[in-house]
Amino acid sequence: MIKISYDLPNSLDYINLRVNSGMGNKKSIERVDIA
Repeated sequence: MIKISYDLPNSLDYINLRVNSGMGNKKSIERVDIA
């Protein structure tokens, strides 16, 4: 339920964020947010 949108050339990171977000892994979301 956390929405993080940012313009970056790394689509893989964005996809990982979406998948992890669906699983409910806050750690993954935080990691991507830092990146």
